[in-house]
Parts: sequence; structure tokens; C-alpha cells
Amino acid sequence: MIQNARVMMEMAEFDARQNADVEIEVIEALRSDAAQIRLGVLMVLAQCALQQANESVRMRAFRAASVYTGMAARMTELVETHASSALPQFVAAM
Repeated sequence: MIQNARVMMEMAEFDARQNADVEIEVIEALRSDAAQIRLGVLMVLAQCALQQANESVRMRAFRAASVYTGMAARMTELVETHASSALPQFVAAM
């Protein structure tokens, strides 16, 4: 999830650079989601390394997964909205 959050953030920033009509609120929400995912996953990993996973660790893992799912849905919506102009340039950049 950490790697995918970074990749989705890079895709959102690429789309923001290529399309002037991208809503800044969407990009900011994706940045916030990526930061929450990274922090949540790192906290869960640290707690699992120090102790057996208890209920609070499982809840943090669930929250990180929920934020990740929301971020993936928003990313899909962003790509679908701007696919006609962004995807050919994104593919060419790869």
C-alpha cells in the first residue's frame, strides 16, 4: 500500500501538471490520503514488530486500508475524468 500510494500520488501530480482544469481539492485530498496511508501502515508495522497485533493495531490497519480504498477510487475518477488528454502523454512518459 505504501508503494501504491506513492505511485498514485505521482499519477495525480502528473495529471495536475498536464491539465489546467484539474480541481486542486482533488489533488490535495490525494496527497492527504497518501500521507495517511504511509503513516498508518508504518505505525501498524512498527507495532506488529514490537508486539502481537491486538485490537488497536488491527483497527489502524483497517483504517489505512480504508483510506487506501478511497484514494484508489478517487484516483480512478480523476483518471477517467481526464483520460482523453492525460493518458496518451502519461503512457508516452513511461
